Amino acid sequence: MLSATAPLWAGRRHETFEAPTEAGLLRSIAAAFGITPSDPRYPALVNYYVALKAKPVVVLAGPATSGKERLACRLAEAIVGQHSEQRQVLAGHPWWATEPTGAIAQARWNELKLDVLAEEAAQPENRRRAYFACLRHISPAELDDLSNVASPPYPLYPPNVFIAATLDCAQPLEAGEDLLTIATVVWWPFTWPLPEEWPLARLNGKGARAFVKSAVRHMPTARRRLRRLFKTLAQPTHALVEVTGFLAEAGIALPPAAMGDAMGYLANAWSVEGVGLFQPPAASNVLIALDFVIAQTILTRALLQIAERPTLRDVLGGYLRDRFPHSAAFLAAI
Repeated sequence: MLSATAPLWAGRRHETFEAPTEAGLLRSIAAAFGITPSDPRYPALVNYYVALKAKPVVVLAGPATSGKERLACRLAEAIVGQHSEQRQVLAGHPWWATEPTGAIAQARWNELKLDVLAEEAAQPENRRRAYFACLRHISPAELDDLSNVASPPYPLYPPNVFIAATLDCAQPLEAGEDLLTIATVVWWPFTWPLPEEWPLARLNGKGARAFVKSAVRHMPTARRRLRRLFKTLAQPTHALVEVTGFLAEAGIALPPAAMGDAMGYLANAWSVEGVGLFQPPAASNVLIALDFVIAQTILTRALLQIAERPTLRDVLGGYLRDRFPHSAAFLAAI
């Protein structure tokens, strides 16, 4: 239960600055990773950023050497500052423990740290600040715990708390609907070296206001934003209808939440000013966003069924291959 008592630091003097735009923040983050907006890796970085805005929890899943932990920690640093109290890095699972008591103690410690973070985030003066918890190297057993931390209608943590967890796995992760209700599972097979000196320390948390202001999780608000953004586009979400149609023909029915998740992600792929985060032109931005939506909200809900139906895999692969490269690669990894 969150306490109404203000923390000791609540009275500190607030910084005065003009927050950067989201597009500028993303360019700075990408530059720190050594990539430019024209780099083929840029969309994957933006996808992780957008996924954080769209859902309370993001699970970065991929090979052990993929650099997931560094990505989660570095991006949080870029938004809230390198030495900020608004970022907590926690051991997701006590791999060192040989007895069940070790796992229980680690879980309780994590709960305590998350509760303190949530209490600070819930203070009225902090509602425009972002608070990050990075759970490093969780096990599949912790996925069930994650599904409880932000479940509606009474989420445990306020909306300005963002949880990133990393999980080692050799192929895309099968996740239950309870988890997908509050989380996006991002397949991260990349390995990106980071510089020894993190150049984004100079931002000192100045990106947090743009990040929090732009995050949309209220579905009516998301749909209003999309209506405004899509009014000049012809059939912007037709690909979703096509892919779900292929699944339906194979006897695979997706839960109603799948399309809602897709719309929520798409709404977060633009800044509040209406600038596309993947690419500024609306038509290009929606195509790239759809590429990740198809993988993360549609295909991920049907992993086992797709794996058991070679004909369906071929049909989906033929449709995705020349249109949506990320989804095609995701399908090939199943």
